[in-house]
Amino acid sequence: MNKNCTNCKTNVAGLQESGAIDTIKFMESENFLKKEYKSLLLILVLFLINLVLFNHKMINVHTDFGREVFFAKLVSQNAVLYKDMFNTFLCPFSYLFNGLILKFLPVHLNTFYFAGAINALVILYGCYFVARKFLSRTISTVITVFIMYYCCFYAGLMNFLMPYSYAVVYGLSACIISILLFLNYLNENKKSYLYASFFFAGAGASTKYEYILYAVMLAVFFAFLKKESLKTYVRALSCIFIIPLICLAALMLQGLGYSDLKNFCDIFSSFIHQPYLKKVYEATFYFNTRGLVHIVRCFIISGIIFFCFRKASAPTMVLAMLCVLFSLSAINYFAYDFWCFLPVVILLMAVIKYKQIIKDTDILFITISAIVISCKSFWMLSTNFYGRYFLPLLIIAFTVVAKKYYVENQKLFEKSMCFLLIFLCFAAIRLNIALLLMKNTPIITNRGTIYEQKQTAQEINSLIEFIQQHTNEQDRIVILGNAPLLNFLTQRNSINYYNHFDEAIYTAYGENRILQAYKTDKPEFFIITKSFCDSYGKVVCNEIKKSYQIKRSDSVLIFEKI
Repeated sequence: MNKNCTNCKTNVAGLQESGAIDTIKFMESENFLKKEYKSLLLILVLFLINLVLFNHKMINVHTDFGREVFFAKLVSQNAVLYKDMFNTFLCPFSYLFNGLILKFLPVHLNTFYFAGAINALVILYGCYFVARKFLSRTISTVITVFIMYYCCFYAGLMNFLMPYSYAVVYGLSACIISILLFLNYLNENKKSYLYASFFFAGAGASTKYEYILYAVMLAVFFAFLKKESLKTYVRALSCIFIIPLICLAALMLQGLGYSDLKNFCDIFSSFIHQPYLKKVYEATFYFNTRGLVHIVRCFIISGIIFFCFRKASAPTMVLAMLCVLFSLSAINYFAYDFWCFLPVVILLMAVIKYKQIIKDTDILFITISAIVISCKSFWMLSTNFYGRYFLPLLIIAFTVVAKKYYVENQKLFEKSMCFLLIFLCFAAIRLNIALLLMKNTPIITNRGTIYEQKQTAQEINSLIEFIQQHTNEQDRIVILGNAPLLNFLTQRNSINYYNHFDEAIYTAYGENRILQAYKTDKPEFFIITKSFCDSYGKVVCNEIKKSYQIKRSDSVLIFEKI
């Protein structure tokens, strides 16, 4: 135990009082796996069952996932990120990592599913062990199972295994590992834990920009918390930059130059100022009235309950609040906005009890970490959007803070939380069953199988059949609309840079750049959705018609070079 850690005795006493074991001694015990194997095995069994059930049914063709697999394939073929292809993600690690995987494993959807599954399992076990630092085995297990069903496995875009972005899930797992290691350092004062924690924080920062805030927070937190030597702090800080520097070196060795970075930065600067992107952030990060309405509603409900049960004991009041929330969740079916207020509530809970929490270094750290990591969805934590990725740490922090500082009967609180989380698990299962049953028609290709709704699957199968019959593997096909997944599935290349875009990216590129690229590097085929030609892509479509002939016109337009 660290002699400088004044709160250690308090933390241990609190754990013992709540029914949790002394985690420090527990983690060092030879009987660690023997004591934990039931929970770990249960999590693994449920995970494997879901892995089978959700296989081939977590992909939507016309979504960002296509970019993930297509760009990884290009990287594996030595294409240079930010030079040969534009990517809205500033941090390159996930694409470099997936590209490296494809150099050793088959270029197949199953490879991505396997990579996502391993990472999701790391997240689940990481959350379990973080929770066990503060909570009993039962509530830690329930929280982990809740994260599995509510967050990881979802038959839509925002899942953990085949997500809209591998960057967000790789970064989350890196941050969770970093948090766990830093908690170990706080309790044991081993420098190896400290350096490893900073290393994984840097890995998270290399995947997606919102995790950069966590890395900065960790450095600041450590600087104010510990009286270590300057040498130790410099070593720890240097560990943050290992993975970012490796990524930069890899890109430069591949041929990324200053002019390429300048061109990328010009386009990216235009991209971040697009009205579409502003709307996204107004609904999540920035202060907005919708989020405020949800927060006010929850406070009003809590106030009414408090008034009605003002003379009751604290456990009774907590149980009443949970029952009301339970009922509201049932009314809203799955309640995507059920947790929308959670980051704000956790912050308020921490501020109200700041005199106590500031003395509890471990709890202070997990609370700040959860809030910082979720800042992109601070005002509106919708689990139908980004919030699905930030909820795991938030629910742990909420449970820890509420149990430690806001309830008297901690056993009753744990039972109430378990009841609520299990109910929400069943709500998630109910929704997923409905979605899985809808995805009943296969799209079978040499690079993997996807199940979609009948009409969508029929359209995609017809399109794939056309591509296979009328093109060869040397033909380059530009698919306009957000569907580069078709390039991946049909084993057809595209031109690298202007190969897919939504309205925001299209505007950022600029029509002149796009048209010049198509005139200079003429692809053999264009596949264009009618909605693209009827809306923001009219000018590009009209220019394409001058040099290409229509080969097919139904749900999509297919143009062949004259």
